[in-house]
Amino acid sequence: MNDPSQDDPPPDDPLQATADTVTDPDETAGETARRALGPDGAYGRLGELAIWWASVTGETAPRRVLLAGGGRDVAARRPGTRALALPRGGSVDDAIRWGLRTADTAADDGTDLVLLCLDDPFSWRAIVAGLLALEPAEACGWPQDRGMGDEQWMDEVTALRDTLRRTRGSGTEPTRFLHALGAPAPAAATALLLESTARRTPVLLDGPGAAAAGLLAMRAHYGVPRWWQVAHLGEDPLHERLLGSLGLEAITRLGTVPEDGTASLAALALLDTALALLAPNDLDGPAGPDGNADHFGGLDPDA
Repeated sequence: MNDPSQDDPPPDDPLQATADTVTDPDETAGETARRALGPDGAYGRLGELAIWWASVTGETAPRRVLLAGGGRDVAARRPGTRALALPRGGSVDDAIRWGLRTADTAADDGTDLVLLCLDDPFSWRAIVAGLLALEPAEACGWPQDRGMGDEQWMDEVTALRDTLRRTRGSGTEPTRFLHALGAPAPAAATALLLESTARRTPVLLDGPGAAAAGLLAMRAHYGVPRWWQVAHLGEDPLHERLLGSLGLEAITRLGTVPEDGTASLAALALLDTALALLAPNDLDGPAGPDGNADHFGGLDPDA
């Protein structure tokens, strides 16, 4: 992690400025979809997904998809999906700018849906512990449940305690919190989430890391989770507690451990099924118009 003393936040807060432009989904379109589905609750969670999608886009099934922070091999499993790695090096400010720019490029290029992954176990626990006022040992969970030895667990608890000392008092200011945390990937994920929401691009959160970035983004604007869905619920009790704080229900519970986009693809298949309930004769397949939505050149931090 970067030394936070070498990475002070800028005078202007780019995340809060972005959050201030967030608008609400289209409730009218959602109600139209609800009526089209017939009796309330007839399709259960599938119906809820269809209503959500109608309210955030009003369009047909997602064709151009951005997998941010996931694996390129995972993206290749669904036509029209492009993968970008989150930045792992550089400053927090650079990572925030990357997230804002990537979300803007995606929106300008016609991306229908963002799948967000954040495979950074220590950072997401630090975010949740800092924002929910958890003790380090509570946030780390039991070592046997995580396959850790006692010494390894104690080292993580100590590191988390030191991190929470740095982030204390910054929970209401995401940019300040991220500078204190000093990790670029969560900064990029949080910025990407906020700017995608401001640009009215819906997001699927894949795993606890992405959900933790969402919890931080929600401190900038309480209404942002209305633009998101959660791909799956993992086995870690802290993940379930995190989703409760977001007020979101997971689409699947498959026991998926890797935060690489696999769970998002499973959730996306269910979303496709849900949308077929609304207009089965009008929906095209998920493939992009050219079969390869590679429209994000120049933004990959690994390039």
